[in-house]
Amino acid sequence: MFRPLLLDLLFNDDRVFVLELERAIVSIPNEDGVISILTRGAGQRGPGRGERRVWSITTRRNVPDYPPRRVDQFETYETAVAYYKRVVVTTPRVSLGEKSPDPTPSLREYVQWLKHENLFDPLLNPKGDRSRARAT
Repeated sequence: MFRPLLLDLLFNDDRVFVLELERAIVSIPNEDGVISILTRGAGQRGPGRGERRVWSITTRRNVPDYPPRRVDQFETYETAVAYYKRVVVTTPRVSLGEKSPDPTPSLREYVQWLKHENLFDPLLNPKGDRSRARAT
């Protein structure tokens, strides 16, 4: 059974998750097959030997400190943005018992909701209220 963390009671807004699109460097697999994805915290260095530069989308819990839940990687910006737009509309909402809207809104409906709620989204509503958003 999943037990919510204390921070889960402190959502920054109605979204359970927020997405962050950024450039990243993917390492070569180590001896156990594990890779690492280095994002902005790694500075501006270029890929090293065997590493490659990708676009990443980090899904973060929308609570203080925005802990990451998963990272997806994409070879092109266009592919990453297409994925972003496809999944962001399914974002679970606190007001829906942390479930996704049913039926799933269209991208246009989702953007209208973001604007109505004045929620910041770097791709879909960059004029929204940044005070509750992760500094990107």
